[in-house]
Amino acid sequence: SLIHRYGNAALAAHVCLPLDAVRDVTLADLHVPDEVIAVFERAARECVQTGFVSVECDMGSCAFWRTPGDGGNAPHPWAKISLWRITAPADTPDHETLLVYAVEDISVYRQNEAVLRDSYRFFEQIATTTPHIWYVYDLAEQRNVYANREIAAVLGYSADEIQAMGAAMIPTIIHPDDLPGVQARFDAHRLCKDGEVSSHEFRARRKDGTYRWLDCHEVPFARDESTGLVRQMLGVSLDVTERR
Repeated sequence: SLIHRYGNAALAAHVCLPLDAVRDVTLADLHVPDEVIAVFERAARECVQTGFVSVECDMGSCAFWRTPGDGGNAPHPWAKISLWRITAPADTPDHETLLVYAVEDISVYRQNEAVLRDSYRFFEQIATTTPHIWYVYDLAEQRNVYANREIAAVLGYSADEIQAMGAAMIPTIIHPDDLPGVQARFDAHRLCKDGEVSSHEFRARRKDGTYRWLDCHEVPFARDESTGLVRQMLGVSLDVTERR
């Protein structure tokens, strides 16, 4: 069973309890609803085995959860919960495993992602008429959040398979010799100005194990509201293997 050994002042304020009431208690004592506790417990069990886990959780059932917004304009509440397994102090009982966790409000990000999905439908109408791969890559999450159907023709992966790769997509499909350059370019993308086009070529691994050369052009698509840095890039790629 999970026992909440320690909570800081930010947590106490968030759940509207005094500081001493968020220590050595259960999640239910913190007024966390059953469905959120279930998500937390699954993540905790995985963390005990792997050492780290991060999950996104719908917090709509939490009466205490407050997301910035004006009345009906407040986005639906979502949280990102990250857990780490830590080395227990010498005086910790043998039967206890200690986990540290952090909770981040990602409600606005999730709302923006929904808006972007509407934009992707527009891109899809354009993308289906061209021989190019269209995609949106999230620099912060290190994952592809959109790809048109042309990616299947060029690389053999469906758009769903590309998205399912998550953060493993880049090391999976980029040729090892080209990977450092691609990663360095992604780092540089964060500082791009609006409308600034970045171009590069690299080898991408097809599902059958062969490689194709892609010529990619990318522009800033969305920015992080807190830092102003580019968060997502809109890109278009063309297979130029025959030219190479």
